[in-house]
Amino acid sequence: METSIALVGDFSENIIAHQAINQTFELLANTDTPAKATWISTETITSAHDLNNYNGIWLVPGSPYQSLNGALTAIQHARTKGIPYFGSCAGFQHAIMEYCANVLGWEGVTHEEINETGQGLEIISKLSCSLMEESEQLLLATGSILARAYQADSFRGTYHCNYGLNPNYRDQLFNTHLTATAFNEQNDIRALELSNHPFFVATLFQPERSALKGQISPIIQAFIKAAANT
Repeated sequence: METSIALVGDFSENIIAHQAINQTFELLANTDTPAKATWISTETITSAHDLNNYNGIWLVPGSPYQSLNGALTAIQHARTKGIPYFGSCAGFQHAIMEYCANVLGWEGVTHEEINETGQGLEIISKLSCSLMEESEQLLLATGSILARAYQADSFRGTYHCNYGLNPNYRDQLFNTHLTATAFNEQNDIRALELSNHPFFVATLFQPERSALKGQISPIIQAFIKAAANT
């Protein structure tokens, strides 16, 4: 049976990451794990039922999303139903927001990029140094899905990003199930995983950009294989 992936986000041909994601699936077509990708605008997601027919969910870069609720619904559906989830860039940021709101029960969770009032818990805040079109060396947690996928304890991640985890909430956020699995040289968190989920990985960096060089990122290959086995 064909592996079906929901690309949740608001497609724009002007976003490099979106171009790279399409190229990724073109490359996958020539492997032993081809997959069908369907772009789904966040504003069309009104309930989890809109995502029932997909083997995997990828929350793609490109925030602010047209519908914050649509993005968070997609994450919650993947998390609670054991559906393989991959989030890159904004998909990392919003995975943190969904976890804080629906697992930890924090009220007023928000993102600095869309918080016009300045009120609430800004779980996602502006990075001290912009990572727009930047890259940095990352250390991967031993035994993590990322480390197994890359078969290494470090690699270089590429970004197009101005926002990340607010360090003021770091110690309160990570518990026995939500784990930080990639760190830069300053020990800032750049990826997370859920240990009680078959495949739930979110990265602040954009591994899909490997496709711009004709390569499929190892973590995306791992995501597709996990989806194929659901």
